[in-house]
Amino acid sequence: MATRLRPSNKRCTVIGGSGFLGRHLVEKLLERGYSVSVFDIRQSYELPGVTFYQGDLCDKRVLKGTLEMLTNRCITNATNIKYHLM
Repeated sequence: MATRLRPSNKRCTVIGGSGFLGRHLVEKLLERGYSVSVFDIRQSYELPGVTFYQGDLCDKRVLKGTLEMLTNRCITNATNIKYHLM
């Protein structure tokens, strides 16, 4: 029987976590025991276990600085790339 190893300190960053898809993803991660960091241009809600970092995805310096500061097991992008490229 295979055993899945689960990290004791589960952390994830959701880029674009204030949007429709990102918010749902954040809620699912919280349900599964993750502490979640959100990087977004705005903060649209507050939930226990979620830390917000505000910044513009198009500002590479701010994004890189924020991601380097965080120690995560996963990072996911829930932004609308088409919007950011316009």
